[in-house]
Amino acid sequence: MQKLLLCCPIPFLFIAIIMAWHGLFSKSEVHCDCEHPPPAGFVRSSVVYGLIALP
Repeated sequence: MQKLLLCCPIPFLFIAIIMAWHGLFSKSEVHCDCEHPPPAGFVRSSVVYGLIALP
């Protein structure tokens, strides 16, 4: 079990990189049925997603 736990950061890092790529470089399209627009611009996206990535 400990070996599996030590391997967990590898897929989490892969998922985080993909999410950061989509958050920073993808088109600003709404992918859900919610009422808020996604952040526009590189700096604004970096700040919003950086608050999640920082911890």
